[in-house]
Amino acid sequence: MKRQRKIYYVGVVIFWICIMVLSIRHSKKDYSSSAVEAFAHENMCLSQEECRITAYGQYRGGYLSTKEQQKLLISLGNHFSIVDNYTISREQGSQGDDTKYYYNGKAGELTLTVKNRVVNQEKVQYITTMLIQKDTMASQKTKESFECKKALEKWYKRQCRNSQVLLSQTGCYQGILTTPQKDLLALDFLDALNANCVMEEREEMYVVYGYTKDLSDKIKVGGKKVNVTMAITEDKENNTTTIYMATPILNESF
Repeated sequence: MKRQRKIYYVGVVIFWICIMVLSIRHSKKDYSSSAVEAFAHENMCLSQEECRITAYGQYRGGYLSTKEQQKLLISLGNHFSIVDNYTISREQGSQGDDTKYYYNGKAGELTLTVKNRVVNQEKVQYITTMLIQKDTMASQKTKESFECKKALEKWYKRQCRNSQVLLSQTGCYQGILTTPQKDLLALDFLDALNANCVMEEREEMYVVYGYTKDLSDKIKVGGKKVNVTMAITEDKENNTTTIYMATPILNESF
């Protein structure tokens, strides 16, 4: 009886050790490693590569003055190594003052938009940041893009309410892809991310929505969880195919 009890306790201990090891492995997993592989697509000869990181949210730290807005832009520009001159333009919106700041450099472009609104008789500010990086499809540069996304997520979670950060990459392929080629491309993209296809449109336009547990952020589309998107468009006149890859969703026209 004692021997059986001892075996039972040893079995329980081994079971929990295995659970802990698996848990630690999973927590240490760098989700961007599979994302980098999927988004870099080094096996494709793509041109005009571009990465766009868009973040938005309602600022929770009071009301930023014009000086503080400019300071924030310069701080973000330095953080993302965009150190060339920037230009500022101010736009008057129909619902209030919108101020747009442009920071252009060799490494890319940074746009900061501050929208002033009155909600329930209270002044609020909505802040949108858009970072555009060129030539981003190589693994190292794609990894840097995901690191930029993480940095923006951290800032927006700390400083804003209802924040969302989106990353999208585009590249042009010389030639028109057939439907089987598109299907294979989408399958490779989802497989690299361990993602399931949850919705798709492969007729008038080619868009595939997927969900993977390897990426922490997600949104709901049609009641379904989505955190990766691929879209493919054709330009038959110029004989090119444009490929869009995004997480959690594509937030631009195509």
